[in-house]
Amino acid sequence: MLWLDAHDFEYIQEVGTMNIFFKIDGKFITPDLSGSILSGITRMSVIDLLRSKGFEVIEKPIKISEIIEASKNGTLEEAFGTGTAVGIAMIDEIGNNDFTIKLPENNPVSVMVNDTLNAIKLQKEEDPFGWIVEAK
Repeated sequence: MLWLDAHDFEYIQEVGTMNIFFKIDGKFITPDLSGSILSGITRMSVIDLLRSKGFEVIEKPIKISEIIEASKNGTLEEAFGTGTAVGIAMIDEIGNNDFTIKLPENNPVSVMVNDTLNAIKLQKEEDPFGWIVEAK
């Protein structure tokens, strides 16, 4: 379920109980932390990881009309939710009674982010961010 703001029903908030990211024209956008957006640790980790891989990440209010337009003009490339329990959850479709956006089945960056986060968590890959701390 994609949540929009309660006042205008125009700005994207979250997807289910997760933060949301869209890859549009090679850049990732995610709602900024104004209002009711949860400052999730997985969200922060994904932003750090994407930026370390050379992707531009923009945190800003996102109108649903922007996503609809990006879908229509072919620049909407990927979408995923992030959360502690799931890590990364790819989004296949967004819609309501008025529209349906079918996202591409191929999610190469989202898969890379998910695989990298899991590899760092399991210590199969070096942690360049200092996230892993030994508990004593």
